[in-house]
Amino acid sequence: MAVHEPPPGRLHRLASWLQGRIAGAVRWLTRPKRIAGPVTLSPRAVRLLVFLTAANLIVLVLLGLALYRTGTALLTRPLFATVVVTSTPGSSPTPGPSPTPFGSGGAVAFTLRRNGNADIYAINQTTREVVRLTGDPAEDRDPAWSPDGQMLAFASRRGGNWDIYLLDLEGGALIRLTRGPGFEAGPTWSPDGSHIAFESYRDSNLDIYVMDADGRNVQRLTTDPAPDYSPAWSPDGRMIAFVSYREGNRDVFLHILAGEAAGTEINVTHSPNADEADPAWAPDRQGRGSSTPLLAYTIGRAGYSTVQVSTLEWRTEGITETQIALRLSSTDLFGSGSSPTWSPDGQGLVTVYRRGERSYLIASSLYGWGLSQEVYSAEALMDDPVWGAVPLSSRAIARARAAEPADDPSLYTEFVQPPPPSGPPYSLIYLPNVNEGDDRMQLSDRVDDSFKALRQRVLEEAGWDYLDILGSAWRPMNHTPRPGQS
Repeated sequence: MAVHEPPPGRLHRLASWLQGRIAGAVRWLTRPKRIAGPVTLSPRAVRLLVFLTAANLIVLVLLGLALYRTGTALLTRPLFATVVVTSTPGSSPTPGPSPTPFGSGGAVAFTLRRNGNADIYAINQTTREVVRLTGDPAEDRDPAWSPDGQMLAFASRRGGNWDIYLLDLEGGALIRLTRGPGFEAGPTWSPDGSHIAFESYRDSNLDIYVMDADGRNVQRLTTDPAPDYSPAWSPDGRMIAFVSYREGNRDVFLHILAGEAAGTEINVTHSPNADEADPAWAPDRQGRGSSTPLLAYTIGRAGYSTVQVSTLEWRTEGITETQIALRLSSTDLFGSGSSPTWSPDGQGLVTVYRRGERSYLIASSLYGWGLSQEVYSAEALMDDPVWGAVPLSSRAIARARAAEPADDPSLYTEFVQPPPPSGPPYSLIYLPNVNEGDDRMQLSDRVDDSFKALRQRVLEEAGWDYLDILGSAWRPMNHTPRPGQS
């Protein structure tokens, strides 16, 4: 019986064709002279080859378009990397953000309010030693380091009015710079230390003034009817930033001091739906130049405030010498807090953060995201931090320690267990011209003066010494009131 095999399928024929072609190619490569004729393809094989080639081209084109639109590039890497172990690390480590945001040297002064009073404290960056710089019973606030770190300007109410004072940190001398009957506070130094700008309430208005560092030659800078306050002198000396209500809410303005535009005032925040405060300039030490300074400020209200850092940019194209164009080219959210102050190297900020009754001084890096460090905290209200480039000297610390008052007395003391009496709890005093029948009246020495005052007042009002006889003022312990009496 004959067995009939089924005709070969398409897959079988394609495999046989590929096998023959490969064998022919091998023979041509090894013994090309024995090949009688060229390798030929059937029409079906040609169509298949054309189809595969076209499909590959389409896939490559689509892949190229996808990479072009997304702007990404193929990344290649070796399957096996060669690891070289050395005994010592390389001489050029990879740069990165500093892990210690509070590592720029200098000292931070701040206002600390406790036990009903406000004083100025300072903390050295290197030792973290907290020193109390002022201890007067009156309030002290708004510290400002002089550029050389030898003097501290601040506002105080110790003379009955708010005035600007200077404290010699090493010698301890205290100099009163202003003596007006109004309000003066918020001092800020010029970069060369020759002048001090401050806020002052004079002529029924709060404005920015400037004076020599010795308190002479006071000049008024702002004249708008709205309150202007919280001045901050720029590192290049050309501008003073301040806060003003002149457009209906708190904005940060700039007062130009030098050049053809001197006296010009510019609103640089323009935020009708938010309030800004506490402007602070970055030191001109990070290579940006004065054309793009950094300005930090608080936005929001106490307890819900954040710190913003903005880059100011001068625009000179198309601007004449008598015009000025200054704008915020970029603004970044720095973090929660208020009252920012810059590190001496311009790489970080110290801000005040409050949670409940506790206040924190937090140092954060400007360029290392998430790098923050607690500098100091206390169960009190802290404000007005200012970071100076010069640390407190050992002599200044010793002088402050010597002048530091004793611990603040409490506002109220409750004796849970009063001390035992040394004698009788009270004594009895005979009252002149007062009797109860035939007996003379006696009262405790704790109330006799009050009774005498009451008796005199009744005599003056009624014209009759009604309390000279107290026949019904005393009752025995077993006394029973008559009907209708109590």
